[in-house]
Amino acid sequence: SEALGVARSTAHRLLAMLHSYRLVEQGANRAYRVGPVLAEIGLSALRQVDLRHQIRPFLEQLVAELGETAHFLIRDGANCRFLECLEGTHALRTTARVGIAYPAQATSGGKILLAQLEPDELLALFPSERLPEYNKKPFRTRTQLFAHLDKVREQGYALNWGETEMGIFAIGVVQRTSSGRIAGALA
Repeated sequence: SEALGVARSTAHRLLAMLHSYRLVEQGANRAYRVGPVLAEIGLSALRQVDLRHQIRPFLEQLVAELGETAHFLIRDGANCRFLECLEGTHALRTTARVGIAYPAQATSGGKILLAQLEPDELLALFPSERLPEYNKKPFRTRTQLFAHLDKVREQGYALNWGETEMGIFAIGVVQRTSSGRIAGALA
């Protein structure tokens, strides 16, 4: 409460919210410490530092050629996480979303990464026929999503027609390492 300049009750309420998201946890002495999700995010960032450095020239080239914002994403379970970004040069542009996670089926980069998975991997990520509602957009069922991913595989790219936010449109493609391993997606 002192560090934030808020009442103790407010600090406790904030910690309770962080605890519900597993960003912090309480030890036996009731003191709060870094939780598993926050620790994993930190470790993931450390693992991706070199990858972010390597992908930067590709993002610079995309922005130079198109003038549009370019993102690099990885799949994080059924979500995708934005690891690196270079904002476009147009006055009207998408802002950087580094560190933010969205449901993979709601982004172009996430869809192309889902399309790379085997059917059993997809079923493990989406065990229920009914998908969690996100932004009232096209995929309400697993069957709809899987049919769309078949189309994405066939065309080799994925589109986002305002599925994350109204007015944002994107195309996503897989980015592979020199050995052919999937590094993530460019959007």
